Amino acid sequence: MCPIPSKTPIVRLTRVWREQWTTGWTTLTPFELYGEYYLLSYKNGSGNADLSKFHNDGSYNSVWQHNWTTGWTTLTPFELYGEYYLLSYKNGSGNADLSKFHNDGSYNSVWQHNWTTGWTTLTPFELYGEYYLLSYKNGSGNATLDKFNKDGSYTSVWQHSWTTGWTTLVPFKAYGEYYLLSYKNGSGEAALDKFNKDGSYTSVWRENWTTGWTTLTPFELYGKHYLLSYKADTGTADLSRFDL
Repeated sequence: MCPIPSKTPIVRLTRVWREQWTTGWTTLTPFELYGEYYLLSYKNGSGNADLSKFHNDGSYNSVWQHNWTTGWTTLTPFELYGEYYLLSYKNGSGNADLSKFHNDGSYNSVWQHNWTTGWTTLTPFELYGEYYLLSYKNGSGNATLDKFNKDGSYTSVWQHSWTTGWTTLVPFKAYGEYYLLSYKNGSGEAALDKFNKDGSYTSVWRENWTTGWTTLTPFELYGKHYLLSYKADTGTADLSRFDL
């Protein structure tokens, strides 16, 4: 066996803690908030919500525990023009809420709207210094792009009728450009589109992949851009590099 060169980093997993939490948490989302790091937890069935703050050693303490209403299917913290917000949505009723986080983890509601039901993708993302919300209904194919204003309000950019069945819609940045990776778990259809600065998009490629990919995550690694893919039912994992 050849010795490992001294300059090669060895990455190991070292357990920090293992605990027995209560059952039923449907959302567990770590996120950054004004230079600190938090964990937002929520139980869809009971409405229990918890915000905990991480420390440098991985330990944490509770900031607040609240009883929210049940049924929130989307809870997405995100940054908007240097401020931090939480977008919440109930697929079953259409209730939508945007709340603004303060430095101490408290929050206040910015708006509450009654949207239509059935949105399966609600993804805030940055596009050339502006902030947008990509929304999609898996069942009908309805797709919208809205642009956030600095006060959290939003205006429609476009509304399109896409085909149904897209299970992954991931906006990401690679090599200074902005893209949308789309995939249908059931058919294997995959697409890469490039966003323009006005929110419009053009097709880069369409491919037929195998079915069953449950995780598709683009990420940057030492200046290059990769796609980590995984199938939950078979355990198949794949790492591919984007060469754009």
